[in-house]
Amino acid sequence: MASFELAALCLLVAFAIVGVHMDQRRIRRISSRRITYPLFAMAADDDDPTVTLPPPRHDPNSRMDRPRSGNATSSSPSSLIRIVQPSANRYTALPWRDLASMWNRNATIDDILARVSNESSLLPSVPPNDRVVIVLHSTPKMGSMTLRIACRNSLITNCGRLSRNRVEPDGFRDGSELAGIMRRCNSTHHFCLGREMFPMGSEISRFESTSFFHLYPFRNYDAWAISALKQVFDRGGVENCEKVDASLDDCRDMRPELSFSKYPKMRMSIALPQVMRRVDEMGETHHIVLYPYDEIDALLSVFGEIYHVPLLPGSAESYHSERPEGTCNDSILDKFHMCFTHKLDKLP
Repeated sequence: MASFELAALCLLVAFAIVGVHMDQRRIRRISSRRITYPLFAMAADDDDPTVTLPPPRHDPNSRMDRPRSGNATSSSPSSLIRIVQPSANRYTALPWRDLASMWNRNATIDDILARVSNESSLLPSVPPNDRVVIVLHSTPKMGSMTLRIACRNSLITNCGRLSRNRVEPDGFRDGSELAGIMRRCNSTHHFCLGREMFPMGSEISRFESTSFFHLYPFRNYDAWAISALKQVFDRGGVENCEKVDASLDDCRDMRPELSFSKYPKMRMSIALPQVMRRVDEMGETHHIVLYPYDEIDALLSVFGEIYHVPLLPGSAESYHSERPEGTCNDSILDKFHMCFTHKLDKLP
């Protein structure tokens, strides 16, 4: 009987050793798997301390600036947003995630540049046979009127294209339409856009031998909001202020001026994955540039010198420089901040 119990005990020990070995193999297999996350995670509830946001599967800027296969350039490494301040002759580049973490409601362009130690004097080079296309992403209260009129007049002058709108150029509100205009009108380099260039689901074919530069304006968030609220008053006085006030009772983001969805950081967070898809799937070349909103004419002069493209006539004009007295009640701005401003820091 003792020998039987000894044999049974040995058998149990053997099974235990095999089980541990199999568990270790299973753990190694699980730990070696690549865990994927959604491109953009839903924002956590501020009142729920137990929620942890997983990191995105792809950095939204991860393969920006990448030269096309067979067209090597001296551009800096991928995943960079270029920041240019012409008035101070300052150039640098940051991954989108780093830039987004610095870009809060108090940030200025000087604040961002002051925190960067690897400033460079170079913008990316372009292959000799590439067409340079400059997309001016227009934002209310950041020189939007000036750029829209300049782009409209440029299309009329260079392409003989009469605009349907007395202020906006054709394609301004439709990226697919603008892509078609870019192909047909190759005698100009400047195009203005108030929407996404490549919305998800669009079927815009590949641009051959083209280097895109997407120019986004920067303005301090609070200063932009104050100016946008002033424009609400300028457009329709107290009655227009009351309409905006009512829309903010249930946090509707619907106004053409004071609209969180139109702030450049918000627009960039949406557009970058769309552009990244073009880079990854079609091998196009895209560069993203952030600049102080009141230095667009100087920036276009820099582009003219480096890439030998003509200037955009009218980009130095200033509209709405003389504005009537008065603005909406500050309580409307308080409502706006309560509804939307907390989202600014959550943008990826």
